Order: sequence, then C-alpha cells, then structure tokens
Amino acid sequence: MKNASTLAFVIGVGILGLAGCGSSDMQSASTATEAAATVSAASPGPVPSLVAEKALSGAVYEWGVLPGARRVRAGNVKLQFHNLDQIEHELVVIRTARKAADLGSGARVSEAGSIGEIGDLKPNASGVVTLRLRPGHYALICNIAGHYTNGMHADIDVVA
Repeated sequence: MKNASTLAFVIGVGILGLAGCGSSDMQSASTATEAAATVSAASPGPVPSLVAEKALSGAVYEWGVLPGARRVRAGNVKLQFHNLDQIEHELVVIRTARKAADLGSGARVSEAGSIGEIGDLKPNASGVVTLRLRPGHYALICNIAGHYTNGMHADIDVVA
C-alpha cells in the first residue's frame, strides 16, 4: 500500500482530534492514544471503536476507505476525508441495512439511499461535507468505475 506511514499518521491525528471534541462523556485522550497505536504503518488494521461526536475524519487510499471511527453520534456530522492516493476518488455516504461489501457487483453499484458525498477528491487533497445522520447503518464507498469492486468501501454505525 502506498503512503502507509502517512495513512497511520492521518488516522492517528484524526483519532486524537476526535477525542478532544464533544462532551465530557467522550473517551479520554489516553484511550484515544491507545486506539491510535493499533493503526500500524504496515497495514491500516482494525479501526478503533471510538464514538465520534460531531466530526468523522478518515482517508481513502489505493483500494480502501478508512474512517477514523466505526461509530458516530447522530446529528449534523462533519465528514473530512483525505485522499492518500495518486488517483481521484470520491466518498459516497449511503444509508442502508446492508454491509458495504454487499451492495452489489460490477464496475459501479447502486447509490440508492445516498444522503451525500465528497466528490472529485483529487490526489493528496481533502474534502469536507456536513450531513445530517440519523441512527442506523451507513456504507461509505468510492463508486468511481471499478473502485468499489477493488475494496473501496467501509461501514459505520450512527448511534443516538
């Protein structure tokens, strides 16, 4: 994977940033630091299960989508993703009961249930969108032809 150390840095910083925002019931900074340590430079590895409050930072890279947390609180949520790859990507947010890996097959999948996206995410650029997320399951995908089938998808859950 290209830019593995950059990916680990971006996710680690995002996790630490999320620990600092929100209410006093957020996990402590030391817990966030421990969670950030699980992101290795060799592989994205498991994503920590922190509950993000008002923002969700993450990255897209050569064939993957990595949110900084797998759970986020419902409401207006600012999604900020960085493209670590050398080609353009997008991030489509789909509210669905299905797992991101089960949305379909082919060069592109249906975007039914889409509530918004960060489109035209150029190499080494960041994109931001604020969406109103209701409790439930969401798939984050890159739906540029061939990208989804190469593994560019992830799941998040939105909790009340």
